[in-house]
Amino acid sequence: MLTVSDTAWSIAQIRADEALLPAGERLFDDPYAGIFAAAGAHAAEGTARFLSLPFFRDGIRLRTRAIDDVTRDALAAGITQVVLLGAGFDARGMRLPEIAAHGATVFEVDFAELLDTKRALLTTAGVSLPSHVSYVACDLSAPDLDTALLAPLVARGFRAGSGCLFVWEGVVTYLDRASIDRSLAFMARWGGVGARVV
Repeated sequence: MLTVSDTAWSIAQIRADEALLPAGERLFDDPYAGIFAAAGAHAAEGTARFLSLPFFRDGIRLRTRAIDDVTRDALAAGITQVVLLGAGFDARGMRLPEIAAHGATVFEVDFAELLDTKRALLTTAGVSLPSHVSYVACDLSAPDLDTALLAPLVARGFRAGSGCLFVWEGVVTYLDRASIDRSLAFMARWGGVGARVV
């Protein structure tokens, strides 16, 4: 049976397939997606089901590019903290050169098991996590989200109230209404002046 985290393999496959297009037709470059997609054989049935949905692939491609553009705009506006809520196999912290160029920090939030898998796959492929990217284990459906998420973020250098871009990509459909409300409240409370969410 597939878990919520297994959908991350489907997204990785779409991002990996982008590299098969001619350079002029690509909406983004993700040199790390192939690492994750290659390890997703256990989720092949679910991945095939997602990829067979009308417009699913194009929706993910467009969503990825749109969020990349919002991230670049936020960095250009002076945001130096990016929090990926439900990061999955997102590799923006490594693949967008603008993040390092602006001296920004990326905090990738997801289930501990998924983050451990992500770290292990990158390590096996010889990829080191850059110092500006931190993993933060948290269940976004935790009833005490403020406590469960804020302390580990701060421990890794998050500056609460100092401005932030929250990337909330493909997560809402997996959360109940109370968890969505808690997540939005968290962003509003701790993002600070100029905080954004995409």
